[in-house]
Amino acid sequence: MEIRYLEHSEIDKAKWDLNINQALNKLPYAFSWYLDVVSPNWHALVIDDYNYVFPLTWRKKMGFNYLYQPMFTQQLGIFSSHPVDYATSNAFLNAIPSQFKLIEINLNSFNPAAGNKFIATKQLNFELELNKPYEELRKFYSENQKRNINKAKRSELSLNQPDISEVISLFRHDRGLKIERMKDESYELLSRLFSTLKQKGICYTRGVSDGSQTICGGLFIQTDYRIIFLFSGNSVIGKSSGAMSLLIDSVIQENANKNIVLDFEGSNDFGLARYYSSFGSIEHVYLHLKKNTLPFPVRLLKR
Repeated sequence: MEIRYLEHSEIDKAKWDLNINQALNKLPYAFSWYLDVVSPNWHALVIDDYNYVFPLTWRKKMGFNYLYQPMFTQQLGIFSSHPVDYATSNAFLNAIPSQFKLIEINLNSFNPAAGNKFIATKQLNFELELNKPYEELRKFYSENQKRNINKAKRSELSLNQPDISEVISLFRHDRGLKIERMKDESYELLSRLFSTLKQKGICYTRGVSDGSQTICGGLFIQTDYRIIFLFSGNSVIGKSSGAMSLLIDSVIQENANKNIVLDFEGSNDFGLARYYSSFGSIEHVYLHLKKNTLPFPVRLLKR
């Protein structure tokens, strides 16, 4: 089993995307066109005729190359139409070129635990299988969630389709104020990604209006196998009226009885985890890996 390291110009993207499309663990994040947006000039590790692939999303800082997890890309790692066992996972991780002095990446939930060369941290995702009638799915909502939805309906809120800029603005003036890594370039990246997803015909925005303004909104990626709740923004009015619960419930109701998964995209945050699980979603674990071989004393900056 020979693992080849390919620079960006050497990657056959047609073969790459064929593999992702046929993978047992396929995710939209792993397609070449998605990676081109979130991590231009990404490199790769591949086996044989792209039977197994592993994107290497990298940057350079202070003269050092490093691997990082791109924003709006929850899970990457190894993708294949064959099961990924421990030996294959370890082989790929050991094949990462030594030029990458710092590694901070997420595997996907189908990739087994790594060897002891990495510090592995469990990350939580929440997923809801929608292959049941809506009334049956709703039975697994928490009582508090049902109250939130009923409160939103009594408030006569309505669903709308906001522009992505509205959703971003809602986030920036709420949660975005508390997240240091969210900079202007982060929102610009999201706008570019939205444009690409829209061209592919696999995304939409959905919001809730109180009659005069959008009070919450979300961006969803929707394929024939998965709906990803990629990004959302809320407001003080939205929170007090249960608007986000109404929004998510509408997506569940619209897609009930389909062989599709609603992917909430996290989270390790206790409050968000409890909120997502209140829709009856199931916890799934994926791994964050870290390895630091930066020279001393630079290494101390990235403990």
